[in-house]
Amino acid sequence: MNGAFIAHEIAERVKQPVKEPHIINLTLLPVNDADREYLDHFLGEGCSAIFSRGYGKCRIVSTHFPGVWRVNYFNDMNTLLQDMIEIADIPDIAVAGIDDIEDAYAGLKNTLEWLKEYPVTENEPVVRMECKVCWWVYDPALGDDVWQIPPGVPFSQLPDYWCCPVCETSKSGFMVIDEGNSSCKD
Repeated sequence: MNGAFIAHEIAERVKQPVKEPHIINLTLLPVNDADREYLDHFLGEGCSAIFSRGYGKCRIVSTHFPGVWRVNYFNDMNTLLQDMIEIADIPDIAVAGIDDIEDAYAGLKNTLEWLKEYPVTENEPVVRMECKVCWWVYDPALGDDVWQIPPGVPFSQLPDYWCCPVCETSKSGFMVIDEGNSSCKD
């Protein structure tokens, strides 16, 4: 069982100030399911998670140890490709480049312009829509935090560039799951 040795290495590393990121690539080590279970229990799961689709799918989750992150890479079929533990203030993969920041700024600017022009419609029925690919539900009563869509915006009024925040399916890939008679503006 190598899980205990890896846990010891992590415990020793967190005692020292982080000068450079330290990566433990579990994919390249002789670890089995019992080792992974041991490490999952040892590290725990923190309250921060990042999901990136930049150069493939990447899931980053904080642990109970400050500066210790679980970093997992997946292929398009959601098969785990790499399972790593990174000891760093912020994992390298999570640091945004200037291009990423410019893209995010442009997206926020478009959303802000759309919100300023958003037509107020009274008594439009509340319609919840479900993504046909990943089953994520758009609920007008909740809006969409990822796209900064405030509560009260009906699906029909979402901007044309909006897509599913989970799988990026366009608006045409959604179906009605229920329809009420109350207004979205309650």
